[in-house]
Amino acid sequence: MGAAFQKAARDNLLWAATVFDRFQAVKLMNDRVDQLRRNVFNIATAERKNIIKGNATSFDRIRRTSTTPTTRGRGSNGG
Repeated sequence: MGAAFQKAARDNLLWAATVFDRFQAVKLMNDRVDQLRRNVFNIATAERKNIIKGNATSFDRIRRTSTTPTTRGRGSNGG
């Protein structure tokens, strides 16, 4: 949630509880990790950039598996 929205809710909805959606929290975290990765790449030497490029597929695989929705209550056998 944006800071302005949080402040408005806190000021005007005193009885309300703050709830964060897990999907949005993970998305925000992934956005920050991507920005950090870009910043590190931009200041890296040419040799380090080649190393980072080689690991890019590992980062993408980790990111895809961390945001994949899971099915609850049913196993692969349908039970």
